[in-house]
Amino acid sequence: MSGHPSRPHFLAAALLSAGAVLAVFWFIAADLGMGFLPAEYAIWKARHQLVADCKLSPTIILGDSRAAAGLLPSRIKGATNLALGGGTPVEMYYISKDILKCPRTARRVIISMSPGQAVSSSYFWDRTGLYGVLTFDDLEEIRLRSRALNDTNIYGPPKFGDLDAVIGNVLHAVDFPSYDTSYIIRHYVIGRLRDNRKVAAETLAANGQHYYGGENGSDGIADDAKLTRFVPSALLGEYFGRMLDDYEAHGIGVYFIGVPMNEATYDRMNPDVINGFQAYLVSLAAAHPNFKVIGSAVASLDNRYFGDSTHLNAKGAELVSQKVGALFVAERDDMRSEAQSRVFSDAD
Repeated sequence: MSGHPSRPHFLAAALLSAGAVLAVFWFIAADLGMGFLPAEYAIWKARHQLVADCKLSPTIILGDSRAAAGLLPSRIKGATNLALGGGTPVEMYYISKDILKCPRTARRVIISMSPGQAVSSSYFWDRTGLYGVLTFDDLEEIRLRSRALNDTNIYGPPKFGDLDAVIGNVLHAVDFPSYDTSYIIRHYVIGRLRDNRKVAAETLAANGQHYYGGENGSDGIADDAKLTRFVPSALLGEYFGRMLDDYEAHGIGVYFIGVPMNEATYDRMNPDVINGFQAYLVSLAAAHPNFKVIGSAVASLDNRYFGDSTHLNAKGAELVSQKVGALFVAERDDMRSEAQSRVFSDAD
């Protein structure tokens, strides 16, 4: 039977083959994400590139996808839009740390996010973890604060001495390919490369802004309407406060401005959620002198200004951005007037 390999040799060959395949997929996952990951990855990558290159304007925009689509740097003089789809105060805190490392710091920061982004971080592993924007130390910091606050929003209840969560952090930090394999196979490694490069280039050219929906009006119902009560996450609240502290230490004012949702969604919102979110932000402003809430945290606009159920279209973004731009004195830190800020959310 000398023509057949022995069992040890067969096992060794099998392990080497498996290792080679793993190495190839690992290299692809770590270095070729533009080729197979969703367009959202290209948008995130472009915005983080603006920060890495310190190509930042005096006004920085942070928040979730409503802010990413609806606030136009071209209409808010001296602005860079670094809002991230699904972004919560956790993502805002870590990108702010990098912003503050740049030699020319921001003069003001505009924050806009939906109530749900203060309640949960449902996109954390699908985006923040998958896209590799956080280091192992960052992930461990989040895990340890989650446990200290007994907040299971991101990591769930602890199991096995929390070893599973630590291992998960390691695997995400080193771009272990198991999280990317389905994308790699489905899109043939580089099937999305051309489109993603185009999306990234468009995002960079627009100083970080990017549209999500292109319809000429939408009466769809966004997920905000599903919230039955407003119970803020302790972890997200702590990171929000830490971010405000960091900006205060650099003498930077922070302003919360609610990018509107469509009337179809607003009409179905639980009033307790709207009032609870407003009170939550006001309490943060009371604890942080550099933070102001401008107008209503949850506002609405006619359905015709929306490109999908959640995001403003070009016409809506133009309208809202002009109002936001009018609030600030160009190239200065202060707002034009308290009267203007009070009527911001009431103007049509």
